[in-house]
Amino acid sequence: MAVVQEEQEEAAEAEKRTPAEPVGEPEILIQEMADLIAEDGHRYGKREVRVSKAKVSVHDEAGVEILSVPMTDIKSARTEPLVGGARLELKTTSGILPIAEFSASVAARFSEMARGIEQLAKGEELAIKLKYEKTHCDKCGRLLPEKDGRCPACVKRGAVFLRIMSYLGPYKLKAAIVVLASLTTAMSATFLTPYLTKSITDQVLNSKTPVTLETGMPLLFMLVGGMLAAQAINALSLAVKGWNVAFLSGNISKDLRADIYRALERLQLSFYDKKQIGAITSRVTQDTDRVWGFLVDGVPYLLTGTATLVGGLVYGMILSWKLALAILIPVPIIAFGGVFLWKPMSILFHKVGQKWGRFHTHLNESMHGIRVVKAFAQEEGEWKKFETRNRELAQAGITVDRKWYRFEAAMNFVGGWGPLINWTYGGYLVLSGEMTFGTLMAAQILLWQVYGPLQWFGQVNQWFSRAMAGAERVFEVIDAQPEAYDKPGAVTMPDMKASPHSSVDVETLAGL
Repeated sequence: MAVVQEEQEEAAEAEKRTPAEPVGEPEILIQEMADLIAEDGHRYGKREVRVSKAKVSVHDEAGVEILSVPMTDIKSARTEPLVGGARLELKTTSGILPIAEFSASVAARFSEMARGIEQLAKGEELAIKLKYEKTHCDKCGRLLPEKDGRCPACVKRGAVFLRIMSYLGPYKLKAAIVVLASLTTAMSATFLTPYLTKSITDQVLNSKTPVTLETGMPLLFMLVGGMLAAQAINALSLAVKGWNVAFLSGNISKDLRADIYRALERLQLSFYDKKQIGAITSRVTQDTDRVWGFLVDGVPYLLTGTATLVGGLVYGMILSWKLALAILIPVPIIAFGGVFLWKPMSILFHKVGQKWGRFHTHLNESMHGIRVVKAFAQEEGEWKKFETRNRELAQAGITVDRKWYRFEAAMNFVGGWGPLINWTYGGYLVLSGEMTFGTLMAAQILLWQVYGPLQWFGQVNQWFSRAMAGAERVFEVIDAQPEAYDKPGAVTMPDMKASPHSSVDVETLAGL
C-alpha cells in the first residue's frame, strides 16, 4: 500500500508540474523563425522554434525536429546578445543549452518567446505579446512608412474620397447649393458666351448681308448686354458658391479634427508607445489642413471644371463635330499623364507628411525639454538634430515639387497644341466654306473651356494627392482599435443615493 500511495503522490506531483496535454501533437503556443544557422558557420537560414506546454523544439527548413527539450527540464530562458544578433538559451537541469541564433531584426520576438518559456516552465499562464507590428504590406510587400501603418500604394483613394464626402451628410442643403452654383457657372461660361460671340460675328460684324449702323448697333447692344448678363450670373454664382464652400470646408475640417481627437482619447496606450507625439500632432493639424485645402480649392474647381468640360465638348460637337474631334487629339495624352502620375505623387506626398511628423516630434520634444537641454549645455547638439530634420523635410518637398513641375511643363506643352489645331484646321473649314468665321471664334472660346479645366486638373490632382495622403493618415488613427473600457457582459452600476433612514450626513461628506 505504501508503494502504491507513493506512486500516486508522484503522479499527482508530475501532473501539477506538467498540465495534461491532449492525445497527439501538442498545441503550439509560440512559434518563431530564426534566421541564422549556428552549426553551419552562422550563415543565413531558417530554424523554426516551437513552444508548447510540454516542450521546446527546433525544426529545420524541411520541418524535421532536430532538438527537443521537455518543459519539466527547463529552469529559465534568456536571449544572449551577440555581434549583429542574439541567441536563445535555456537553462536546464543539465546546464545551459543554446537553442537558436537570429539577427537583430527578430530579436524582440525571441525576447518575448524567452519570457513565455519561463512562464510556462513555472506553471504560469502565458502572458506575452503574441501579435507583432507589421513592417511590410501584406498585399504588395512594400516597406510600410510606419510600423502597423497603411501602405500608401495600396489604399483605395476612391474609397477615401467618398469617405471624406460622407462628412457632407449633415450639410446636404449647403452641398446642393454649391453643386447648383457650380453648374450655373459652367453653363454660363460654356453656352452663353460662345453663342453670343458667334452671333455678334456672324450677324453683325461679318454678316453675309450688309448691316447698316442703324440696324446693327441695336442688335450689337442687345448681344453685348447678353454677355454682361452672363458675366453677372457667373459672378453671382461664384459668390454664392464661395460663401457655402467656406462654410462646408470649415465645418468638415472641424468634424475631422473632432473625430481624430475623440479617437486619440480612446486609443490604447500601446498606440502611443509606437507613435511619436509630434507625428500624432501633425495628423491633427497638418493632415486635416490638407483635407481642408482640397475642399476649399479642389472640390469647387473639380465640380465647375467637370461641368465646363462636358458642356464644352457637347456644344463643340453641335457647332462642328469635325473641328471638335480634331481639337480633342491631345486630350488622351493629358489624361493618361495625369493617371500615370497619380500614384507616384501620392506616395511622395505621403513621405512629405511623414517628414512633417518627425519635424513636429523633434520640435515638441525640444520645447518640452528645453530646461534639460540648457542644464546640460546641449544646445549645439539639439541644433544639429533640428538641422537634420529640417533638411530632410526640405529635400522631400523639393523632390515632390520638382517632379510635379516637370509634369506640369509637359502637359502645358501638349495642351498648347489645341489652339494650333483650331486655327489650322478651323481656318481650313472656314476657307472651304464648311464653317462660318463666327463658328471658328466660338470654337476658340470653347477651346479654353475644354483645355482650361484639363490643365487645371493637374493642379487639382496635386491638391487631391496631398489631401488623400493626409486623409489616409487621419483615418488610420480614427480606425485604430480603441481601448476596451468595459468587459463583455459588464453591468452598469446604478446611481448611488443615501437611504432616508441612513445616519450618514451627506452634506458633511460633501464638504470633506
